Amino acid sequence: MNVNLICWLISFLIPFNCFFAPPLQQINAAKREGNGDLYQGKIKFAVETTADYEDNNCFIASELSRTNQTALSGKTILNSHDESDEKEESEELTPDQKIFIATIYAEALVSANGNYVSPIARQAIACVIMNRIGQREWARFQTAGEVCAFSGFSAHGSYNYQECMKYLDNRDGSNQQIEELISQVLPIYTGELPDITGGAQLFYTPAAMRPHTELHWNFGLLEEVILSGVDPYFEGRFFRYKG
Repeated sequence: MNVNLICWLISFLIPFNCFFAPPLQQINAAKREGNGDLYQGKIKFAVETTADYEDNNCFIASELSRTNQTALSGKTILNSHDESDEKEESEELTPDQKIFIATIYAEALVSANGNYVSPIARQAIACVIMNRIGQREWARFQTAGEVCAFSGFSAHGSYNYQECMKYLDNRDGSNQQIEELISQVLPIYTGELPDITGGAQLFYTPAAMRPHTELHWNFGLLEEVILSGVDPYFEGRFFRYKG
């Protein structure tokens, strides 16, 4: 082969390789190292330095696609750590949700016969709380926390309530009872589960009442809600207004 031709080819290939290879090699190296931030930075660098070369951009576009990214412009690129952080943040409870959960925990942890209260009964109490917000004689209460604090939930502020709040303020997943309760009642709060009581706003637990205690309710305006799986004596009787 002509020596001049070989020299010409070498002179062409060296800058060609220097221009294209480093960005792609750096991308792959960062990928192998598992360094998400570095990997994304190299993609951005490659985009900026090879923007006029269609083949190279196709490679970079495929890499972006494989990591669920959205553009070649070098704008904000999130990695998998960001997604897990967002998930953790979404699971944080608001102060109102904590009051809601702690009140139900205190009201319905264990029944008078020593058994744990059923999930259905706990959900029914959660529905009662939510159904009172801004309605009828509870119209002045605009949050679940206000309903819990000021509408007759006697367990609000009790020892069990305080213990539950301590855990919720430093929640680490270690308390199985409270975590199970959260999974049972929080979907009622958020509206992910429907009202299983059909609008109940009143309940009482006969076994927990003092002897000869009278309820000053106008039962002529009420109808009882019968819930399958709920013991009406030990776990509660639930009522809604007629009509």
